[in-house]
Amino acid sequence: LELTGLEPTQREKVKNWLAEDGLELPNLQAATLTQTLLRTDLTQIQREVIEIRQSAGKSSTSKYLKFSDTLSSDLTAKFTMVAHGAKTGRTTGRDAQTSNLPRPTVPCPELVFDTAKLGRDAVTMIYGSVMQAASSAIRSLIKAEDGYTWVQGDYSQIEARVLAWGAGQKSFVAYCANSGISIEEQEAIRVIEIFRKENPMIVKFWKKAQECAIEAVLNKGQRFTYKHFSCVYSGDFLRVMLPSGREIVYYKPNVKYEYVNRKKWPDWKPPKLFYMGINSTTKQFCNMSTYGGDLVQGWTQATARDILMEAWTRAVGRGWDVRLTVYDELLCHEPIGEHDHRDLCELMTVQPEWAAGLPIAADGWTGPRYRK
Repeated sequence: LELTGLEPTQREKVKNWLAEDGLELPNLQAATLTQTLLRTDLTQIQREVIEIRQSAGKSSTSKYLKFSDTLSSDLTAKFTMVAHGAKTGRTTGRDAQTSNLPRPTVPCPELVFDTAKLGRDAVTMIYGSVMQAASSAIRSLIKAEDGYTWVQGDYSQIEARVLAWGAGQKSFVAYCANSGISIEEQEAIRVIEIFRKENPMIVKFWKKAQECAIEAVLNKGQRFTYKHFSCVYSGDFLRVMLPSGREIVYYKPNVKYEYVNRKKWPDWKPPKLFYMGINSTTKQFCNMSTYGGDLVQGWTQATARDILMEAWTRAVGRGWDVRLTVYDELLCHEPIGEHDHRDLCELMTVQPEWAAGLPIAADGWTGPRYRK
């Protein structure tokens, strides 16, 4: 708006403005804009207008509007979380979706807003692209009040640790306990998947979980157990018991067999497990298939969630002001100098009685603005 007097969503008017400024474009489609930005003859203003137009439809920058819409009169965003929003019991986001914010692509994104006070030219000089800086700084919108600071604690590769512990993969559990590794959650799980041959107990866990679930469905009322994984079919639900004592349930489970008519040896395929649920793609309530790996993933995420919830409850009980949780982290709003992230991480790594032998680690930061 400052550059052209137009909103970036006004496609034809922006196209006409560029034409009047000497840049004729056939359209403002994504591919055209991407190709145009490769040109070396663009003026700085033309480049910025194209970048802004290109970013206008991105969910990352549109989150600024979402945050604005959720603000109360006291300039705080309320009701941004949904308790037990996921099947596993995990808390999910709503409206501004704080659990789905873009990863920063510029250094020190928490300084973008302070830099912006010096003007657009300062942002361009330091960060290169205004829109890239804006996208990276979305987390920094969440600012502590005067006299307060954010104290954050985040579990270190908790799901990978829970998975190895649940499977009895002692080599990986010992590695986590002794090495102090700190890698991204998905990367940790990917490493396990790549080195499946080096983690045979995890592969066995997937298989045994599926066998337990199928046997439970076929033998209603009987409980089947493998290490920390336990399930029983009662009422209309397959109930998977978690180490904490909580359950994940699967509605109206059923087992299906498929006959394979081979030329020489006709045979039955291994049984498949199904349950009634909402398809995440079609949003329809239907009969959905599941398997050992999926069951273990749900068990793993739910167990990690229970560890987090115990820590949350423990922190609140000791007077901490927990304002936000995103996946495996807690974000607390505390008076400056009263607590720091080391205090919070100490609370978060207290061993639950039901998780003996599970190596729990956490790290965090303390600062005025929310960051990754």
